[in-house]
Amino acid sequence: MRMAKLYLLEPSKTGWQHITFLEGIVRSLAISDLSENRELLLVASESTLLNLSSEGKAAFSTRTINVIPPTSRKFFRKSILEVFQILKVTFSLKNGDRCFVTCVLPTTLFLLEIINAVLRKRIDLIVHGEIEGLIDDSLASSVGSFGFWMRRWARIRPKSSRVNLIVLEEMFADCLVAEVPGIVECSGIGIVRHPIIPLPGVPGPGARALQVCVIGLESGMKNYQDLDQLIEAFPDISFIRIGGGIVKDLRSGVERPSQGYHSEIAQCRLALFPYKKGYTASMSASAFDAFATKTPIVAYDRDYFCWLNDRFEFVQTVSGVSELLANFDGYIHHWSVQEFEWSEIDECYGLPVIATQLETVLN
Repeated sequence: MRMAKLYLLEPSKTGWQHITFLEGIVRSLAISDLSENRELLLVASESTLLNLSSEGKAAFSTRTINVIPPTSRKFFRKSILEVFQILKVTFSLKNGDRCFVTCVLPTTLFLLEIINAVLRKRIDLIVHGEIEGLIDDSLASSVGSFGFWMRRWARIRPKSSRVNLIVLEEMFADCLVAEVPGIVECSGIGIVRHPIIPLPGVPGPGARALQVCVIGLESGMKNYQDLDQLIEAFPDISFIRIGGGIVKDLRSGVERPSQGYHSEIAQCRLALFPYKKGYTASMSASAFDAFATKTPIVAYDRDYFCWLNDRFEFVQTVSGVSELLANFDGYIHHWSVQEFEWSEIDECYGLPVIATQLETVLN
């Protein structure tokens, strides 16, 4: 008897992009019941496949596809290629097969809804930070903005759509329903959280040097002017940015090659997330990289970080630079070195938990 297939398709990211998330999804599927009753196929760019661990890929047959890197800025050409790669898989589906898409551009989602209204193929698809475009007008100001296309997607999505939406937290499902009333319902949105794979052997924060990191590439969403005030006020503390294979000393501006992304984070006593916008309906993958290394977080009070603060004792939020400056000495010298209950991470984001969620949405 033929075994049904499950295609895990990444048509959007390349190299190290989303690799922590993809590694967790791959390893969660490998230990799920889905691996026993379906043939698992992993379809992604060559560079993505190279960066996934052998342990993660062991349960999968793999197939390489052409993916335009997100950094190329070829927005519309990339969207057409993403749609092509998804349709190529969906046209090969037979009875009982599933296509699980981990990320697409908003333009791709818009085009896919139009095409699939005719084809009527079941496609399970994760929606990430694109939901922000439905909420923040500044993200929908031009035809090249992702909010512009998310709002047009919301207008044309049929109630009977066969594109099944999956989000990474319950709060994002609530946001989606609130912004697209009557088109999607909470009962019709799947929840699959971002898996966290703990980095073994990392020292507790109290055993680390007085070093603070900002994680990710430089962005206008981060308050670097506020960081300058912090750096000036605490000359005995090292402040670095980790991202893109580079570690930058924020005091001197000197850059050096990273000795390993997670290893660099694990040498910091605190991770700072001074975001001035966004994270109303999207998560920070970098925050989860901090969790994986048992690094406490201090963040500005964007909705998502406040939500984390309500759930976990190792997350603190502040209203802005004044509160950060007033409390930073306590955070770095006292709060960060506490014995936190890190088992809470496994209870919410451990691989067995994610495996069960995947079984629910993909069966």
